[in-house]
Amino acid sequence: MTKRTSRLFQALITGALLLIAAAPASAGFPVKMSATNDSILQFLGAENAKLVFIDRWEGMAQLCYIDFSEDTEWPQVHRIEAAKGPKDTGPKVPMLSPDGNWVVFCDSGLGGEHGAKYSNNSNLYLCRLEEQAQPILLVEDHAHEPRWMWRANTPTIVYPTHAFDKAWEATVKVGDEDIANPAETKKISVNLSTNPPQVGVPEVLFDGGGYTGGISWDNRYLCGAGGLVAIIDLQSSDPQPNIVGPIGFGTENAFGSQACNGSMSPSQKFPGTLCFLDFGSSHKEFPGINNGRAWTSWQLIHVTNPRGESVKHFGFPRNPAYPLETPDSSLANSVGRWHHPEWANHPYYITATLNVDRSFRNPDPTSFPLWKSASNQERIYLINAKDSAYIEVMRQDEETIEFNPGVGLHWPGLWVEIPAEFEEDTLWAPVLHEKGPAVKRGGISFNGTRIISPYPIRTITVYRANGSVVERISPEGHAKRIVLAQLHGLSTGTYFVRVETLRAGTQVFRYMPLR
Repeated sequence: MTKRTSRLFQALITGALLLIAAAPASAGFPVKMSATNDSILQFLGAENAKLVFIDRWEGMAQLCYIDFSEDTEWPQVHRIEAAKGPKDTGPKVPMLSPDGNWVVFCDSGLGGEHGAKYSNNSNLYLCRLEEQAQPILLVEDHAHEPRWMWRANTPTIVYPTHAFDKAWEATVKVGDEDIANPAETKKISVNLSTNPPQVGVPEVLFDGGGYTGGISWDNRYLCGAGGLVAIIDLQSSDPQPNIVGPIGFGTENAFGSQACNGSMSPSQKFPGTLCFLDFGSSHKEFPGINNGRAWTSWQLIHVTNPRGESVKHFGFPRNPAYPLETPDSSLANSVGRWHHPEWANHPYYITATLNVDRSFRNPDPTSFPLWKSASNQERIYLINAKDSAYIEVMRQDEETIEFNPGVGLHWPGLWVEIPAEFEEDTLWAPVLHEKGPAVKRGGISFNGTRIISPYPIRTITVYRANGSVVERISPEGHAKRIVLAQLHGLSTGTYFVRVETLRAGTQVFRYMPLR
């Protein structure tokens, strides 16, 4: 039995208890791990996965990474020593390459986080994912918020030349002066198989604005964010931005008509799908969003299609794996909200940080001066965009949090190894509890073993969480009842069972083997 197999065997025995055990702190960082390597890989349904983020602490910004496939029980935070600088001008917006071995980042400018300011003094760097790696300068000045093109013969990076809030507007304000918008969206190729990587010449991808949120898998749609969120169709004869966020745009919003942090999905089935945050809505005109209730600033991560129609939304986790350690019990329910949502290279996964507003329930700021901050990005979460499941990866150590604006864990980016037999599903999945009753949708029911359909079943496909095919069954005759006893032999993790029928349509069920 290998060391890693032994750890997996222990995880199967202890199950969810690992998630509430005391996690060790990472040396040199004010953070604690919230889940083991095996728990995270089981959540992702993958053998290999990596995470990059910026740790802002004591006035500095440090590029960090975690390799969840390392042979350790708890994730280890690694620092890239040469990718470090002052908090306001250091590394920002790290994005892992399609092969997961490199990271691209910028080093100053707005980083998608501040107001309508003119900025172009941002450089673009490429760096191997190693602690002693030396960043390679790709573009000097006029290079912000990089994103990878997922469908390119040679690894290619897309970036805006300027960081205006509304990049698609014809004019922008610089101080008190309105000037013609000089922003463009460019691309640059890098041959990662050479040593050092061979860097191409920047090319203009779109000359009508600097789009910050990346490009769709089919290279058709660009996403821009800042003040509002827009998407543009590059294949149109007359490309015009379509405002897709905030959801309540054009109506009375509780916190103003603003949206930010747009990120384009790498989906092949649904190109142009994107996620973003908005500043909330006082309206109840959206029954499919937040159960028809109003929502507050950054409370929801929205997912829309290119037309701006809501596809899904994710509320912030109200019961984090680790309760807030506060000096007063009245602070234990402090308000949380999302920040920096980012789609991974895999269409099923999104990363985001969790802000904790510790001032909201502070009865006496003078008595608890350390709990005065209203916006600390203290935790990093992984979100399964397919079934809305969350897992907390890490959190800042509450005993050593520096309560100043802009500190914390910023810009998480996830890379998940995509299997060769990956098949992207076209349906979202309901949740089936391990010991719960049968789930029924569209007339098809599934209880974890037996599938019953009012019409003949054509195909049953079992997928791992990462989209790889475990088994495909084509029942003989006109079978309407199928027993899947083999599901109980699956290893721990999350699976999806897709049932295609002759007349009852297709449904997908989430399945977790009994432990």
